Amino acid sequence: MRAVGQICAAIFALAAVAPTAHAATHRPVVQGAVADAPTQEAAAQVLASSSCRGSLLLELAQGRSAVQGCAADRVRLGRALARRSGRSFGFVERREVTLAQLRLVLGEALRCKHWPLRAAGREVLDPRDVDGAGCRKRRYEGPIAVTVRAADGRALTLPPVFAGRDGNATIDFAEVDAHVRLAGGGTLGKWTSIELGHDGWAGHVDLVRLRGFRADWHRRWVATGRGVPGLFVVGHPDHADVDDVQALATEARAQRQQADYEAVRAGSLTAAEFRLRYPWSPFHRALRDVPSATPSGR
Repeated sequence: MRAVGQICAAIFALAAVAPTAHAATHRPVVQGAVADAPTQEAAAQVLASSSCRGSLLLELAQGRSAVQGCAADRVRLGRALARRSGRSFGFVERREVTLAQLRLVLGEALRCKHWPLRAAGREVLDPRDVDGAGCRKRRYEGPIAVTVRAADGRALTLPPVFAGRDGNATIDFAEVDAHVRLAGGGTLGKWTSIELGHDGWAGHVDLVRLRGFRADWHRRWVATGRGVPGLFVVGHPDHADVDDVQALATEARAQRQQADYEAVRAGSLTAAEFRLRYPWSPFHRALRDVPSATPSGR
């Protein structure tokens, strides 16, 4: 009976230890420097100085260092919150935006001695911010929430993207557009930004600015003869140079019709094919004088 009791005691001991072990190996949810409401309430209790209370709570709400002075209160507050929260902070090591995609190298900050805040002028934490907070660093591996936002405040949550073991993640704008369409949100062109990570800890993509870059790039290609003026006019109707490009598109269309009319006269293109390509053309009347263009011709 004593042996049975010892076995039962061992089983209960393992059952009690197992959840603790699981919790120790569980990877915390990565967040940014913006403090949630409970954290701000805890901060208000820590802060003794009424003169700095409002300013430092605003810093926590924005996740950004913005106040001159209040150094002693900031240090005391940062230490207390980092110790209480046990939060894992996400930061961006490297970011590269092209016309087609965004490439990121992401990190995770752990066991911070202070609550890290973004420096003024930065929208995300970077290695300097978390180093200054005395955090341990490692590359982030896991999901990154993706949300598109509109100018009127609407938001649409999309399937997440994933960072690999080396912290690398790629956001392909064509794939995001496809997910927006599948979710019933129209096209990506109707949205103004992409938010990455909970509360945007991995940054944002300004879609309005990106579309401007794409339009300028397309305009340069048109100017060098490698872009199609008509596609530019359709794709970027609000561009400052759209009237000039519209004139180029009209000229290019006239040149194509002239070339095809000459092809009809040479017998390498039929009048039916010409009319199919250009339902409305000033060359239709001229086709009547081309022998091969008559109904009895080719």
